[in-house]
Amino acid sequence: YANPAAHAALPRLASSAHVAGVLRAPAFVEAVAATRADHAERHVSFSADPGRERFLEARVALLPPGGPFGPEALAIVHVVDLTDLRRAEAQ
Repeated sequence: YANPAAHAALPRLASSAHVAGVLRAPAFVEAVAATRADHAERHVSFSADPGRERFLEARVALLPPGGPFGPEALAIVHVVDLTDLRRAEAQ
């Protein structure tokens, strides 16, 4: 599931899409993979450049298995776009 704002910010977003295809940022992909491996929550800052550089922060955690989303533990990700804030700070 992704909310409308996520779909607007990430046009390649789909429930079946691999995270590396949605956000091409190694630090983000590594954080999701590590959380899936050890179940530890992570916060990561990274930049992405789909035409113009954006500065993002993400919180990655796991939903427990067996809940309403299915039998497997699934990653849940909260991404915040800090681009405008970073650009304002730079001026």
